[in-house]
Amino acid sequence: MDLPQTQQIGFIAQELQTILPQVVGSDELGLNVDYVMVVPVLVKALQQQQELIEKLEIRINQLENK
Repeated sequence: MDLPQTQQIGFIAQELQTILPQVVGSDELGLNVDYVMVVPVLVKALQQQQELIEKLEIRINQLENK
């Protein structure tokens, strides 16, 4: 296998397969990740996280102003 010698950043396919099996494929070299399919999932997760943060900020402000 001719892998780049520089530091690589990415997901471990085996770990991602348990969470999002539809984004993990395989070929003669082993498992691989389709990163294009991961992006919408990450964006949605960030949106949901932001909504939670905003609700918690409102709640904190309400408690501080009592």
